[in-house]
Amino acid sequence: MFEFNYTLDASLELAGSRMLKKYTIILHIVFALIISFKYFFNFFKTKDYFQLLMAFLSIIIFYALMFIISMIKKLMPKVNSKFLDQKVNIIFSDENINVKTKKEGSFETSQTYEWNMIWKFTQDKSYYILYLSRLKSYIIPKGSCTSANEEEFASFVENKLKEVQKCQ
Repeated sequence: MFEFNYTLDASLELAGSRMLKKYTIILHIVFALIISFKYFFNFFKTKDYFQLLMAFLSIIIFYALMFIISMIKKLMPKVNSKFLDQKVNIIFSDENINVKTKKEGSFETSQTYEWNMIWKFTQDKSYYILYLSRLKSYIIPKGSCTSANEEEFASFVENKLKEVQKCQ
């Protein structure tokens, strides 16, 4: 059995979203400045209109990439602000997953999920992400386990999901 206790706050933005922001800036500097300016400078040296065309094409491709990245960022899970400062307790057992949430002065909920209700499980260096569907997930900070050896948690969940898949 694994138990996690944590409070939802604004820091629970996925690392993938932060990485996209970092790579967007790098792409902007590398692609827009270096590549397109190289073609512009070559055009002014040689008066070759192919170089000018390449400069404009590289800028168009760059902005198309930025548009695609912005669409991907919109699809990434985020913590809804009405859930911030909510205390979350998640217990993973052999039978099911029990999630209790409580917000000071507001609501308290309890949900139980069977293992066959889990769509996907992933992790990055800071979080475990348990997806119930494409739109609903639980983001669990690493280091918030209070009951067992957290290093075994990921393999426990992956094994449970494999067992469920075999039974279906």
